[in-house]
Amino acid sequence: GHDVKFFGATSGSYMLWDESTDDLILGGAAQLGIGTTAPGDLLHVKGAGATLRVQDTATAGNATTGGLEIWHVSALAAGMSYLSTGNQTLSIFNEFTADIEFKTASTTRVTIDGTTGNVGIGTTAPTSTTEIVKNITTASAPETVLTISGVNGSSTDYGAGAGVRLLFKLPNAGAAPTAREIGASIDAVKSTTADGDSETDLVFSTTQNDETLDESMRIDHNGNVGIGTTAPSY
Repeated sequence: GHDVKFFGATSGSYMLWDESTDDLILGGAAQLGIGTTAPGDLLHVKGAGATLRVQDTATAGNATTGGLEIWHVSALAAGMSYLSTGNQTLSIFNEFTADIEFKTASTTRVTIDGTTGNVGIGTTAPTSTTEIVKNITTASAPETVLTISGVNGSSTDYGAGAGVRLLFKLPNAGAAPTAREIGASIDAVKSTTADGDSETDLVFSTTQNDETLDESMRIDHNGNVGIGTTAPSY
């Protein structure tokens, strides 16, 4: 068998078909254009709704990983991979101790710190597991930084006590290293059963070593505070 090699007009560029390995190789300054006669990079795919497909052909049940790899010189640096079995995980990874950033309009919006794993929204240097930073521009009123909301997608007839919850879990030192148990919560709940009525109480609950949330304090929609009562008068 014989290799076939084509040389381009640009000095040092060539295309080689290596018969021994069945590889097609572009070398030197050569660039590959699909859908374009003027490729602007090593690989340039152009077309209406252009899609680049990576397809894993492994037999179902075989644990294989396919994806996109980015190498720096001779070492794997970063990429995206997909595990074909089990929980079928899609992973975005950086092999170096360096950040992963998500950007829009050339501005970093979300950062995963490469050293700590902390996630920053609005900051590239998060100081806790999750940190949200907002530029406050209003001089005399608070601005919303985090919104927790619920929707009625099932047309449920809500009654008093329905709402949204912020739940706190604490580690259990006597159980598995990752075991967590319910410790406390803050709830925003409807005050009445009337549909369309947005009167809301804030409920603070704690547990007694049993993971059962017991109401400890309530601030009702009138601003009354109740400890040991769900219907404060003052």
